[in-house]
Amino acid sequence: MARHPADLGAGLAAMSRGHRDDPWTMSTGRTPFAWPAPEAAHPVTGRRVTVIRRMTGGYLDPDTEARLDAAIAWLDRQGARIRELDGRTIDWKLDAARIILRANQIERFGDLLRNRRDELDPSFARTLEEGAAIDVVALRRALADRTSAYRAVQTLFADADLLLTPTVATPAPLATQDQFAPLVVDGKPIGDLRAAWYSYAIPFNMTGHPAISIPFGRSRAGLPIGLQFVAPWHEEAHLIRLAEAFDAETGASLEFPPGFAPG
Repeated sequence: MARHPADLGAGLAAMSRGHRDDPWTMSTGRTPFAWPAPEAAHPVTGRRVTVIRRMTGGYLDPDTEARLDAAIAWLDRQGARIRELDGRTIDWKLDAARIILRANQIERFGDLLRNRRDELDPSFARTLEEGAAIDVVALRRALADRTSAYRAVQTLFADADLLLTPTVATPAPLATQDQFAPLVVDGKPIGDLRAAWYSYAIPFNMTGHPAISIPFGRSRAGLPIGLQFVAPWHEEAHLIRLAEAFDAETGASLEFPPGFAPG
């Protein structure tokens, strides 16, 4: 979303002010997010960090896990207080998240499915068809499950200031990957994308807890690897300051793909 964390802060500040005709923004109060944020405690020193290596699936790419371990070691040197939690012991309500997402998609893009289906990417058309098949009882149950997921995450923050996970379980698959087909690693299917690859982001998209993906090195094949930090509600500034601390360590904001360097 931004090359440098400070740019992310500026963008969030620009879009965060409430509008009198939008109850979702009005409910956040009249004080918008401000950046640069006021000085606060160090984003790492003394912070309690809960590491979740695996949310649902059992597979974690070795290069990704190595970068996660390097980040844990760096956080430890900076004075963070670290513990680990097996995320597979928690019901993240991924099915509820899927139902809510599909319901929103069919409401927004239903006309495309009805009138221009032949022009749609087949996987996108299939997602909309899933949305069209959702009944009101299933949607209401999913909304209740969303509250359960929110409370489960809130419980984690009773003992943590931050959650740390991989952003995804492996570096990026090929662009031709069918989102409904299993992801295959070294000739072995590890599961579908939602459950086995990007399950780390899904719960927090649903519960509204702010999260940030921070670049932290590359795989042996040269693909970027990201780490996700999650914070309690209204702690966006903390996440951005944390990203700044990581960027000062890695210099990731100064890296460009071949042929895209400035000048």
